[in-house]
Amino acid sequence: MRRRAIAILVFLVLGIAVLVMLTQCRRGSGKPTIATLTYVNEASSGWRITLANTSGGEPRVVRIPPLGEVRVELAPGAYVVSQVLIDIQGQTLDKRQTQVELKGGRDYRWRLLTLLSRRPMEAAP
Repeated sequence: MRRRAIAILVFLVLGIAVLVMLTQCRRGSGKPTIATLTYVNEASSGWRITLANTSGGEPRVVRIPPLGEVRVELAPGAYVVSQVLIDIQGQTLDKRQTQVELKGGRDYRWRLLTLLSRRPMEAAP
């Protein structure tokens, strides 16, 4: 009878340990590892975007074609974002810079416009 009680106790302890380990494996670190940023270009010119993480590392350069859409996956954190509007000949038309904080597990959508932008579905005047 005593052996049986010990065996049942051992199985219960092992079962609880396995459940705890499985729960921890499913949770992982609990922190999402990427932020997704989708650029939607509504201009008839292209853009060159540079994303520099303020904590260091190699900046990420993304080119968005006219009326194009590009999806970028980045590590969460603070970024300095430089946007350069480029004409058909590759000349810089405009530059702007901003700083953003990207959170892991979030999807961001960033529309790129100019004063002369028009959506593809709109008729020209």
